[in-house]
Formats: sequence, C-alpha cells, structure tokens
Amino acid sequence: MRALQSKRIWLLLLLVGILFVFMWANHAIKVRKMTQKIDSLPMRTVCLGRFVMDVPADAIVTYGRAAVTGWDFETLDDESDELFAARLKSKEVELITERNERNGQSLESVREIKTASVHGKIFVYGRQWVKMGTGKPPRTDEIVSIDAYVHMNGVSYKLRGKIHREDDVKELESILARWIPLNEGEIPTHAGFCFDRAMLSGELGAQHHEFAVMFVGLQNHPDLSIALSSIAGTKPGKTFLQREAENSTKIENPSRFRTLRQGSRSLNEIPGEEVLDHVSELNGSELQGFMWESLTKEGDIYLPSLSLEFDTGYGKPGSPVNSSFSDSEALALWDKISSSLRHRPTKENPTSSQSASATP
Repeated sequence: MRALQSKRIWLLLLLVGILFVFMWANHAIKVRKMTQKIDSLPMRTVCLGRFVMDVPADAIVTYGRAAVTGWDFETLDDESDELFAARLKSKEVELITERNERNGQSLESVREIKTASVHGKIFVYGRQWVKMGTGKPPRTDEIVSIDAYVHMNGVSYKLRGKIHREDDVKELESILARWIPLNEGEIPTHAGFCFDRAMLSGELGAQHHEFAVMFVGLQNHPDLSIALSSIAGTKPGKTFLQREAENSTKIENPSRFRTLRQGSRSLNEIPGEEVLDHVSELNGSELQGFMWESLTKEGDIYLPSLSLEFDTGYGKPGSPVNSSFSDSEALALWDKISSSLRHRPTKENPTSSQSASATP
C-alpha cells in the first residue's frame, strides 16, 4: 500500500515537473517572440546636443527648452513671415506701454537681427536697480531683461536672458550668428549643438553650459515616457550608483523594488551607469523605471552630464495604470534604444571620439 502511494506521489511530482517545464518553455517562446518583434522594429535617428539616438520610427518626439550661457531657447510656433512680423509688432507695442521700476519707459532699445539663416529683433527692457553689498552707501548695479524673437524655416523662437546688462546683447548676437535651421528629422554632418529643428554651429566650450532635453513617446504605449537630457560644464559629484545606494525611498520600501539590472555600462564609449527596476507602486500598479547616467568630465563638451530615463505606468492623475510592457519587453526596448546613444559623427570634428574615450 505504501509502495502504491509512493508511486502515485512520484507520478504526481513528475506531472508537475512536466507541466512546469512546459509552462517555462511556453513562456520562453513568448519572450523570444516579443523580443524578436522589438528587435525588428524600424527605427529613425534623432539629434540632441552633440549626440544622436535611435527611436522607433513612429515615435512622437518633442523637445523641451534649450539653453546656452544663461540664454533660454523656446520654440514658439510654426508660422509664416507675416504672422511673425505681427508677433514682433505686438511685442514692441506691449513693451512701449510698460513702465520700469522707476516709472520710466520699460522698452530701451530694439535691434534688428538679420543673418544668412535667421531674422528677427532683440528687445532690451525692464531695467532694475539692485543694491549690492553692505557698504555705505551701498553699490547699485543695473540689470535689464533681454529677449530675442527669431524666425527661420517657418519656425519662430524666443531667446530670453532675465538678468543681463546691455553689453550682453553682443553675446546674444554672436550666438545668433551660429544659428542654423534644420529640417524636421535632419541630422547635420558638421559640428554643433542640436535642439528643436535648429543647431548652434561649432564649439562654444563647456563653460557655456549647453543644455537641451528631448521627450519620446509611443502611440501604442501611452503610459511610456522616455527623456534624454544633456548639460555640459557641470562639476562631477557623486555618481548615479553612489546616489542610488543612498536612495531613501528604496531603503524605506525595499519590497516595492525588484532590480532587473544594475551596474556600470558604457554606451558607445560614453562611460556611465544604469539602474533598471520593476516597481510595485503604493496605488497597486506594476511598472518599470529604468535610468542611465553618464560619468561626466567638467571641461569636455563631448562628455557632458547625460541622462536617459525610461518610465512606464503613466496615466491620468488619480488613475493607476500598469505598465503596457512585460519586464522582458521593456528590457528589450530599453536595450535597443539606449545602445544606440552615440556621439553625432561630424566631418570636421575628430575630437569627439578622442574625448569620448577619456577617463573622467
């Protein structure tokens, strides 16, 4: 009798084992098919700063603000020359009617901008008198606001510097002299700093703190958000992995994070570190949070502070959303996109590959 029961137990265990192997094999086949589908996704190349990256061909790509040397760049609109001229006229009329803090006319000067690539105007206005130091009498410094509106290739931009002096107009004019329009999706072959459908040609130097950010989304996966940012000239602090080891949220809620991968990872000779987590949110949603960050070198525009983020589970406020990707799918898409991040090759700039191989 005992022998019969033992035989039945072994038979049951064998069936469970066979079922487990079948389920594992079936899962492996599904994972392989999903990752193969992602591997075969058609891709296109986009440009940000001095780098390029491949994204799915049907991805929605938008750009946030860009900045150089304290001047913020903002894309305003696609508009005709006539509508742009009306914008300039409206802005001038608005500033003429405003008063500065000493009740004088706010608008102080208007400069015409006309280069081979762009046209527009620079407005100097809003003078302020700022007391400096604690001496008696205190020293007074004068600052102004400087805005530039430029138009090219049917696109209008605003450049703004909030705290400047009149002499800084010359710096702004020198920046605009480097401004080159780009067509939608165009990847230039000469050295420069890319942002939304435009670039600054040449090399300004890391002390000018080039900054740009780009966002990527997929129509079929609205819960996914990808962001790439670049800023040059920052001082290296703690590395990403060092900061991650001190992450108070993870320390206090360890059960809500399952690390899929973590460690050093260079992307096409750009040194960096990554942390890839599966996250169980307090609201019950299951999602992925992936991030890679470069190891920067302060004086090198080709080793800026780069950050690539890949987050799922975004929905309407107050509505928990699970990731539309399995962990295997998310990892496959992350690897496909992140591994394509590279220095934009240029005809006249051999220093990019040399800088990329330098040790920060």
